[in-house]
Amino acid sequence: MIHLSINTAIEPYGIGAFEDEKFLGGFSWNFSESKKNLHFVFLESLLNDLKISREDFKFITIVGGPGSFTGLRIGFTVAKTIGFIMKTPLVVPSTFEILKYVAKIDGLFVINAGLGEVFVSDGDKVKIMKFEDLKRVERILIFPERSLFIKAKKGINLNISISEVGKIGFYKYNKGEIVDYENALPYYMRDTKEIFKPYKEE
Repeated sequence: MIHLSINTAIEPYGIGAFEDEKFLGGFSWNFSESKKNLHFVFLESLLNDLKISREDFKFITIVGGPGSFTGLRIGFTVAKTIGFIMKTPLVVPSTFEILKYVAKIDGLFVINAGLGEVFVSDGDKVKIMKFEDLKRVERILIFPERSLFIKAKKGINLNISISEVGKIGFYKYNKGEIVDYENALPYYMRDTKEIFKPYKEE
């Protein structure tokens, strides 16, 4: 089963193609390069390199956030455009689900929420707290954003690889956790009290 994965929530951004859980290939870039509209350029290169077409994608995984407001808007535009044209369903794991799977350690994941606040999650429930209050947190803090990690002067910096995103997307697709492109929304547009179900290997 061929499928596509997109991450524009947290740098490094990425786009990749998969056959089941096998990573076939992909591209990564940073936020500044997003202004060059490289998303569709990388997609076309990916299709050409692997000799596949959009029709081959059975579903698309798009990291739903929280994360970069601009990045999420761009990523969802790409995913929903393909979904609209090809009638392809979407899988939308939260950034925290991805981090929980990648980290494989007990800690709190921290993502910038703006205005001096951060999203904090154990991979299950999410809350918002003041950035300055992180210094009183005793658990291990895991930052996917390097700038926030440097500012905090504590914890661990952890990047999200596009090769991991596709594995979780495949798992969720097989569990029937898919949404129509019309109903797919980034998590910054939802209540932060929403419970994110962490990925667990069975």
